[in-house]
Amino acid sequence: MLFKGNYIILSVQKKCLLFLFLLGTLITNEISAQILDDSTKQVYGPTTTRYFYESSVVQERDTLFTLDTTLIDFHHFGLVDRYERKLQNLGNLGTATRNVYLETPEVIGLTSGFNVYNYYFHRPESIRYYDTRSPYSKISAVFGGSRRSVVDVDYSRNITPQWNIGGDFTRITADKQIGATGTSNENRQTFSTSYDIYTHFITADSSYRVMANVSRLKQQIQESGGIQPSDGDAIEDFFDYQEEEVRLGNARSVELRVNYHLYHQYRLTNFTGLFHVLDYQTQELEYINDISTPDGEFYDNAYIDPELTSEKNLFKAFSNKLGIKGDMGGFFYQLHYKRRDVAFYNKYLPSSGFEVENYGGFDISYLQPRVGQLGFFGEYLLGGNYRTGARLTTKWLEATVQRTRSEAPYIYRRYFGNHDEWSNDFDPMVTDELNGRINVELGPIIFRPRLSIKNVNRYLYFDETARPAQAGSFAQILSPGVDFRVNFLRNLHFESDVTYTAVTGNSRDNFRIPDVLANASLFYTNFLFQEKLQIRTGLDGHFRTAYFAHAYDPIIMQFHLQNDFEIPQYYFVDFFLNFKVSDARVFFKITNLTELAGLTDGYFTTPIYTGQPGSIDFGITWLFYD
Repeated sequence: MLFKGNYIILSVQKKCLLFLFLLGTLITNEISAQILDDSTKQVYGPTTTRYFYESSVVQERDTLFTLDTTLIDFHHFGLVDRYERKLQNLGNLGTATRNVYLETPEVIGLTSGFNVYNYYFHRPESIRYYDTRSPYSKISAVFGGSRRSVVDVDYSRNITPQWNIGGDFTRITADKQIGATGTSNENRQTFSTSYDIYTHFITADSSYRVMANVSRLKQQIQESGGIQPSDGDAIEDFFDYQEEEVRLGNARSVELRVNYHLYHQYRLTNFTGLFHVLDYQTQELEYINDISTPDGEFYDNAYIDPELTSEKNLFKAFSNKLGIKGDMGGFFYQLHYKRRDVAFYNKYLPSSGFEVENYGGFDISYLQPRVGQLGFFGEYLLGGNYRTGARLTTKWLEATVQRTRSEAPYIYRRYFGNHDEWSNDFDPMVTDELNGRINVELGPIIFRPRLSIKNVNRYLYFDETARPAQAGSFAQILSPGVDFRVNFLRNLHFESDVTYTAVTGNSRDNFRIPDVLANASLFYTNFLFQEKLQIRTGLDGHFRTAYFAHAYDPIIMQFHLQNDFEIPQYYFVDFFLNFKVSDARVFFKITNLTELAGLTDGYFTTPIYTGQPGSIDFGITWLFYD
C-alpha cells in the first residue's frame, strides 16, 4: 500500500511542523509590523489592482473585478476539485479529462476532436487583463502528497496609465499513483507547463483599444493504460496503488497547443464602432510506444510497424472576424463576418490542405440595471450549421436556451494509425439546450434550484470498440439540481449541491452519467488574534452513484463507451484548514481522509484507474503589490 504505518505518521508530522512554523512566522511578522509602525498605511493592494475580460470590452460593459483574496475553496488546487468534481480524469494531476455531463459544442465548424486537455489550456476569453497602479505579482506553490506539485506565477504592471503588460506561468508535476517503477525519473507521470503573455492598450480619448495574448500548453504524460486486472480480482484488490501492475510501461503522449490572439476596436461615434479579431491556433499531438516490449500485449494489431507505435496529428486554424457594434442606452448590438481556414494533418495520410469556412453572426441585448438583461445571439456557417439562442439574467432568475448544429470533428471523419483506421461521412449533430436557475435568499439561507434539459439528435461518440459512431435517433438528458447554503451559530456554514440525471430516448445508452452526483462542505470561519489571522476550516465531501463510466484509449486520446467495468458507488471526505495573514494565504489539506481512516478502500475515476489515494497536501499563495 502507498500509505502505511510509520510513513503516514512521519509525513503528517513533517507537514504539520512546517505548517505550524509557517503559521507562527506569519502571525509574528504581522504583529511585529504593527508594533513597529502602526500608522503605516498600505497604499497599494487588491482595490488598486483590478482586472477585466475581453468579453466585457466586446459588450461595451467595461466591468472591472477585484482580486480574490478570500479563503473560499482556496484548498481546491486540482482541476477536478475546481470544477466541483464534475470532471472525469485518470486519477492524477494533469491527466486526460472529460466532463461527466454532456457539453454542447462551442464551435459549429471543424475542430480536431482532441479535447482531453482542453481544461488545462488558457483560452483567449479566460485571459485576465489588468489595470494596476503598481506592479502586481502572485506566487503560488502546492506541495501535494505522493510527489504532486503545482506552481503558478503571475505578473502584471502598467507601463503607462493606458498600457499594461503581463503574463502567468503554471507548472504541474505528478509521480505515478499506480504502477511505480522505482527511481524518481521513472516514476514521473505528468509534466505540464503552460503560460500566457498578454497586453492591453487604450488611447487617452478611448477611441482605440487593443488586446493581444499568446497562450501555450505542453502536456507530457507517461501513460499507464490503467491497472492490469488479474483473474478473480475483486474491487477491493485494486487499491495497492504504486504496487499495482499496469498495462503500459513505456508509452508516452504529448500535446503542444499554441494560440495567438488579437482583438482591437475603433470607436466611430458614441454609438458605433468597428472591431477585428484574429486567432491562429496549432495543436500537435503525439503518441509513442515501443511495442516490441511486453507493452505489445496491450494492442490487438499493428498495421504499420510491429515494433514501434508513433502516432502524430496536427491541427491548424486561422480565423479573422470583422464586425460593427455599439451601445445605446443599455441596448447593445453586434454584427460580424468571420472567415476560418482549418486543416488537419495525419502522419500516415496525404494532406487535404486548408478548408475555408464562412460565418455570419449577431449578438443583441438590452440591459436594465435594476431589472436585468435579455439577449439574443446567433451564428450561421455557410453550408448549414448554426447556433442560435437567448439568455435572460435577473436578480431572481437566470436562463439560457440554445440550439446548435455542429460539424463532426476531424478525428471522427478520417484516421489512420498503427492500430486504428476508419473513414466516415457523419451528419452534423444537433443539440437543443435549456438551462435555468432560480435564486432565493431567505436571511441566512441561500437556495438555488436549477434545471438543465438537453435534446441530442445524431449524437457523435466513440463506441465500445473505441471507434467513432453516430446515433441514429435522439436522446433527452434531464438534470434537475439544487445549490444550498445556510449559516448558523454565527461562524458555522454548510454548503451543498446535488444533481440528479435521467436519460431517455432511443439512443439513451450512449450517455453514461451517474444518477446522483453531490458535493457538501461543513466549515467554520472566523478572525483571530485581533483580526490579524483569518481561518476557514472544515470537511468537504463528494458522493456519486454507480455507473459505467467512459474508458480511455491513450493511443487516440479519446474517452469511449464500455460495458465491462461498472464504477461502484462511492464517497470520500477531505479535511482542510485555510488561513490568511496579511497578503499570504496558506492551506493544509488531508485528501481522501476516509481512506486514511480506514472507512473506505478507495474509489475509481475511470475504469481500472483509481482515484487519488489518501495524502497530505500543503500550499501557499503570496500576493505582492510593489
